[in-house]
Amino acid sequence: MGSKGSKAAKNAEGQIIHPYLDAPHFFTDRWLFARFYFEDGVGVFEYFVQPPKNWSDEDKKRVDHHFNVFELAGRFSKSAGDRAVTILQQVSSLLDYGIDEVQVKEVLIGSALRAFSVVNHWEVAMLHSLLDADLRR
Repeated sequence: MGSKGSKAAKNAEGQIIHPYLDAPHFFTDRWLFARFYFEDGVGVFEYFVQPPKNWSDEDKKRVDHHFNVFELAGRFSKSAGDRAVTILQQVSSLLDYGIDEVQVKEVLIGSALRAFSVVNHWEVAMLHSLLDADLRR
């Protein structure tokens, strides 16, 4: 195989997650998370892996490896930042009108979150992080 085989997984923990071949829990259990915070007035998303405690050590290592090998933290953070600009502008406008932050989150973020069926999508993690954050700058 020459150089093509040099990147092949040497053990189970080194295998990436495959949507058609892997166990359903990789796609039904939530393991992708994000934190949102303001830094110097700019919204920042920090993505990380947190597999369920009841998973095997091998499966935990696999999602961590998958996340790292594809450099998903940076990719997802950029996508989330681009997408969140609109959401945060809407949130800010509604808060300026005096609407309660809890209601704003439910209407804007909660409704968007319920539209997703994929639990480990970058936007799902982004929306959850916005629900958990203080969105007033």
